[in-house]
Amino acid sequence: MIIRSSEIKKNIFKYKCIILHGENLSLKKEIEDELLIDYKKNGYSIKVYREEELKKNPDIINFIFSENLFNEKEVFVIKDISDKITKFINEDNLKSFSKYIILTSKYLKKGSKIRSFFENSKLCASAACYEDEDTQIQNLLKTKLYENGIKINYDTIQKILIDKNLNRNDINEGIKKLSIIKTETNVIGDDILFDIFNATNTYDNFEIANIVISGNSKKLNKALNDIYNASGYYNELIPAIRFKVKKLIEILDYNEDETDINKKINNFKPPIFWKEKNEITMQLKKWKKSELLNLLKEIYNVELKCKEHYNISNIIFSKFLLDTCSKSV
Repeated sequence: MIIRSSEIKKNIFKYKCIILHGENLSLKKEIEDELLIDYKKNGYSIKVYREEELKKNPDIINFIFSENLFNEKEVFVIKDISDKITKFINEDNLKSFSKYIILTSKYLKKGSKIRSFFENSKLCASAACYEDEDTQIQNLLKTKLYENGIKINYDTIQKILIDKNLNRNDINEGIKKLSIIKTETNVIGDDILFDIFNATNTYDNFEIANIVISGNSKKLNKALNDIYNASGYYNELIPAIRFKVKKLIEILDYNEDETDINKKINNFKPPIFWKEKNEITMQLKKWKKSELLNLLKEIYNVELKCKEHYNISNIIFSKFLLDTCSKSV
């Protein structure tokens, strides 16, 4: 069943399985967080996996679809999925399924198996999370401020959005801070608002991913100053890097008989945005397919290391970024 991303929360218990796909990482994270809050309020326990983990450990799949002996209410989140997940996400497995599953993925083509299954199944819901337009970000900020009882004029909103270059996640984080400040003071001036609402980084996640893959060490050093001070930032940046690497592999695989990189890029479907073509061309000249496949493995390993050693995750992740930028991974 096709459903708008804005309608998912209203239908949280209607569908056994929900897939969030698209390039808007902030929107996917926001929806996922809201769904998990509602599930927890209703007594559900949450377990999170990545598709790669399921491939390496088939027992996880058996665990997900086995009956719960203790009648525990469970929700499973499986991130970075591909068409391969249709091996066990199917009508037969879901008919008598008493749990819930949330899947997240990059943008899925209309012809992909998993997207077709979700859009045609009455047990499942598919929501595409497209990038927010400027008007959507503006309306989101106005709505969140209104919900928190903060009156702000149009000019101030415009100045915050233009000066700060905010995304959806930045707004949500700012609102959390605002709710804390409201308990301490009833007066919130423009100066406080400008201090509260800050962009996650000078560069967005996909810009940093491009910087790393393109090997631009000067820009990376500037970006690292922000990353190093943001504990756990790898959680936001790794999906962007993984997405970019997979996209390059997809382009190389699109027409294997074609050896001309420019023709590969021009003929790729869905079409590549014209502003990205030069950068992608440079990246494909820099990286061989075998190197990109190895980089995917290294991304997975680094993510595990960061989780296991959270206190020094920024050091581990910064080294990975520098090594990847210089192609020494």
